[in-house]
Amino acid sequence: MRTLLVLLCVLAAGCPRPGDDDDSTPDPNFDPAFLPQGDNPPNVPVQATVEQIFDGDTGRFRIDDSFTESVRFLSIDTPEMNAGNGDPPECYAEESTARAEELLPEGTRVWLTWDGEYSDSFDRLLCYVFVGETPSIETYDDWVNLTLVDEGFARAFIFSNNQTFRTLFEAAEEDARDADRGRWGECGF
Repeated sequence: MRTLLVLLCVLAAGCPRPGDDDDSTPDPNFDPAFLPQGDNPPNVPVQATVEQIFDGDTGRFRIDDSFTESVRFLSIDTPEMNAGNGDPPECYAEESTARAEELLPEGTRVWLTWDGEYSDSFDRLLCYVFVGETPSIETYDDWVNLTLVDEGFARAFIFSNNQTFRTLFEAAEEDARDADRGRWGECGF
């Protein structure tokens, strides 16, 4: 799956080809414009710091060290910790939240990118989240949204105006479901 992402990146966005730079040290010339985002996103990628993870697909982030925003992770949906009526957490909600917290511990530096729509009706930013100051633009192992789907902690959930990576996320879900990873093996859905 990662090979498919690299191929898509190279063909669609002109990203560097794997092997062009084998140096594993952070690249001081890192260009966040190469991170996955929609064709015409409303904002350029921004750096943020994790303040809190609410559940597997939502958290609060400090943007550019100046203001705090709630962020809904694009192209995924995780089981709800609290459905709003005092209901217990849905099946695999605690595991999904714990994995998101593991990938995004408080204080972690991330990059946020957008697709076609900037925010939702709850005034949350709709973002792809990439871990680190210089996330990999060769393998995208640092793409939190995709990792959660690939590992079975989330399902693909495509917002109507955020379709750019639909095929990629749906393929990751299918792989996780076929392998009974995470929620697919534990909850049967």
